[in-house]
Formats: sequence, structure tokens, C-alpha cells
Amino acid sequence: FRELIYEVLNKGADGLHLVFKRNGYTFDNKKHLTEILRDLNKDLIEKGIRSQITLIVSGGINKAEHVPKAIGCGADLVAINVPLHVALQSEFKKKGDEYEIILKRLNFEWGKQRILNLLSAWHEQLIEALSAMGKRDVRRLVGDYGRLIFFDEIFEESFAGIERVK
Repeated sequence: FRELIYEVLNKGADGLHLVFKRNGYTFDNKKHLTEILRDLNKDLIEKGIRSQITLIVSGGINKAEHVPKAIGCGADLVAINVPLHVALQSEFKKKGDEYEIILKRLNFEWGKQRILNLLSAWHEQLIEALSAMGKRDVRRLVGDYGRLIFFDEIFEESFAGIERVK
């Protein structure tokens, strides 16, 4: 995976769009986007080229709180799709482990307002998260994963030493 990324960067790319499944995992279900982003961000910093690369991430960004988390892990930009379909009241039909999204015919002005409402609400939540972290702008959050809480880490901390009953 890393070899491919560095091959693309060595050929002159100044940005990467990392695409994950809707649940935020790689397509082989081995790693979550937060892990990949943190590792890649750290690698790029160590190589001294992080400021030359724009990292865009999509897939798994399904809630407003996923935006600051992805940015804190190293993303410069996030792209969303499923929340837009929810806002536009698209239909979701289960097909195996995935869902097929069926677009509805809609009034342009209505759809535009629904998207604006969604993005405005997410923006407000991003500003609130930044404020809680003591950040004045989102750019200062990029790669600052020390301020983030990850489920696996907090679970281990909370239940360390407690034997699980099966």
C-alpha cells in the first residue's frame, strides 16, 4: 500500500484521495481509516514532505464527529457521500453486505437547501469540537491525533485487567 502511495508521489502527484468503505475500513477489512491516516501522516512528516501533499479521505465519514477525527488523524480534506444521500432522502436497498443507493427525483431548490442545512450543521459541530480542543482553526488540527479519543484505546484503558466472561 505504501509503495503505491510513494510511487504516485514520486511521479509528481501533489495530492492523494484515499477511499475507504462506508464503514471506514479498507476494502480488505484489515485497517480503519484512522490507522492508515495516522501512519501515513507520520511517514510523510518523517520524510519531510507532509506540507507538499494534500490528503483527501472519503468513506466512513458518516457523522459530523467523524470530520474532526479524520482531520486530526492527518486528512486535509474529507469527502462525504452517504450523509448527502440521507439528506436528500435517497432510498437504501440492502444487497448482501452492502447497500445500493437509489436516487430520487427532487426539486433543485429543495435539494440545495437540504445540503446547505447539513453542511451548516456539520460546520457548527466542527467549530464546537475545535473550541473544545483549544484550536482556533481547522488547519491546526491536521495530524494532531493526541487530542482525539479512539474507541479501542479507551476500551482497553477502561477495562484493563478485567477478565471477560464468555
